[in-house]
Amino acid sequence: NCSIGRNVRVAACYACYSNVNSRDPDAIAPYIKQLAGALLIVTVFDLEVKCRRASLAVFQETLEKYGQLLNGKGNLAKWEYYEVGQIQNCFLDLAIYIAGFEEYRQQIIEHLIEHKFNHWDYSIRELTSQCLSKL
Repeated sequence: NCSIGRNVRVAACYACYSNVNSRDPDAIAPYIKQLAGALLIVTVFDLEVKCRRASLAVFQETLEKYGQLLNGKGNLAKWEYYEVGQIQNCFLDLAIYIAGFEEYRQQIIEHLIEHKFNHWDYSIRELTSQCLSKL
């Protein structure tokens, strides 16, 4: 449930960034949808704002470079840095918006049930139930 290890998660985001920008596009293309889904989960559901912002930056860079492989999800790139600053906004607005894309809906639901439903922080459990009810 990631109560510790923020620095490791931020570093992992930047490792993804490095791979996206340094690898041959043909080598990374088979993994881009899986990477995008994982980045979106971190962007929306990580407890630490630094992790959410790092993941958002990497996702936006990935979308800019590989948008055609992600079915041109241009609206996702329009998120602002400050939008992921509030955890309530992430759970109750951004998660619902992302779930509107069929390829991410199941991944969001599974993440909420597996990682947030029984979270140690009551407010996260409460946000999870509100998010699931909206979905």
